[in-house]
Amino acid sequence: MKNLANNTNVSVADKNCADKNTTSCLDSLYLNKTDQTLSASKMSWASSAAVLSFFLFVLVNALPFSLSALFNHAPASEAADIQLDKLRQLVLHSPYEIDKSGPWPWWVARAYFRTDHPNIVVMGDSQMNAAFIQADAMTMNTHLDCTVDRSCIALRKELQTNGAPKNIRAVNLALGGAMPSDYYTMSKAFFTKKYHPQTVVVGVSPRCFLDATLTSASATETFQYLAPTTDMGKLIDLAFTNPIEKYFWIVRNRLTLFAYQQDLFLAVNKLVTRYFGTGQTHSDALGTQAGQQPLPSIYSGSGFIPISTNMVGPNARIPFKGNKPEYERRFSKLNTDTLSAQSKYFNATLEYLNSLGIKVVVVNMPMLQPVKDLLPQTFWTNYQLMLKNTCNNNNASLVDLIDSKDFPQDEFIDYVHLNATGGKHFCTVLAHNISSKP
Repeated sequence: MKNLANNTNVSVADKNCADKNTTSCLDSLYLNKTDQTLSASKMSWASSAAVLSFFLFVLVNALPFSLSALFNHAPASEAADIQLDKLRQLVLHSPYEIDKSGPWPWWVARAYFRTDHPNIVVMGDSQMNAAFIQADAMTMNTHLDCTVDRSCIALRKELQTNGAPKNIRAVNLALGGAMPSDYYTMSKAFFTKKYHPQTVVVGVSPRCFLDATLTSASATETFQYLAPTTDMGKLIDLAFTNPIEKYFWIVRNRLTLFAYQQDLFLAVNKLVTRYFGTGQTHSDALGTQAGQQPLPSIYSGSGFIPISTNMVGPNARIPFKGNKPEYERRFSKLNTDTLSAQSKYFNATLEYLNSLGIKVVVVNMPMLQPVKDLLPQTFWTNYQLMLKNTCNNNNASLVDLIDSKDFPQDEFIDYVHLNATGGKHFCTVLAHNISSKP
C-alpha cells in the first residue's frame, strides 16, 4: 500500500483537465455563426460530451469521499482507529521504505509505528532533539543516526533508576523547526482513544510561538505530510494566511487519489533533485549548511533525508558557537498572528491529549541569557503566564527550565541547544519530573 505525500503536479493536471473541459463546453456554445461548420446535431453532441466529461471528472474525484460517507458508519472513536491503521500501513509500506530515504515527518512517523506500544512519546523542536540524540550517543558510546535511532535510551535508563520497569518503551518525535501546530497534527494523526501512550513530553520555547521565518503553519513539512490524512477540525483555518491559500491546499489534497500521491511525489522529487537540485521549506530556510553549525544533524533540514546521513557521535563536548544572529532573525518581529495561532494550537494539543487520559509534561526548554535578552520583558511576562494557564487548564505538568541556572554554558553547543553533557543532565531532570508526577 502506498502512503500519502503532497504532490502539486497531480492537482495541477486535474485542474488543467477541468479547465479544458470547461473551455470545450464554452467553445461549442459560443461558436461564431459566420464560421460555423458543425451541424446543429454535432454542436449538440459536442456540448453534451463536454458537460458529460465535466461531471465524470467530478464523480471520479468525489468517489472516494462518497464511498466513505456511504459505508463508514462507525462511531467516531472506531473511525479514528481505522484511519490510524490506514496511516500505519501507508507509512510502513511507503515507497520511501524501499529507498530508505524520505522527508523527516515520514522518518518520525516510521519511528512511532515501529515502536511497539510506546509508553512515552517526546515531541519538540531541535532543542529537544539535540538533548536526546546526543545524550543517547553518549550513553551508548557510539554514533547514532537521527533518522532511525529515536528510542530515548538515556531517558529510559534514568527512569529505570527511578523505579520504572525495564521494558519501558519511548520514542523521540522531535524535529527541527517544529511548532505547536505540528504537535497538534502529530497528536491527532497518531493518538486515538484506544491507542495512545501513557505519557507525552512536549518541549517548547519562545521560537515555537513566534518564529519570524515561518510564513504559516501550513509551511512546515509535518503539516504538509500529515494534515491531509488528519482531522484538524476548525483549527485548519489557523494554518493559512488567507482563504485562497486554504482553498488551493484543499483542492490539491482532496481532488486526488491519495494512494498514488506518494509515488508521484517520490518520482518528481528524484527528477527535480537530478536536474535542479533540492528545494527548501521552513526548517532549513535560514541556511543550515553543515559547515555553519556544530551539529547539522540535529537541525534536520528538509527534503529527502537518506538513512545514515545524519549521524551524531558520543562527543562529551562540542566547541561552543554563538548563534545570536540566527535568533535576531527569528525574533525580528513579534508576529501577533503567528503567536496567537500557535498558542491556540498549543492549547488544542494539551486539550486533546488530556481528553485521551494521557499524562502530559510540558518542558520550557533551557536557553542562555544573550538570546533571552532579544525579547522584551512584556513578552516574557505574557509567555510565562500563557504556559502556566494552558497547562493548569489541561491538567498538564509544567517543568520550567528556561531560567534555570543548573544548565551552565559549558553544557550548551550554542545559546539554545544543549550538548551531550547537557543532554544527559536534561534527561536526568526530566526523568525525575516524570517519575514524581502522578
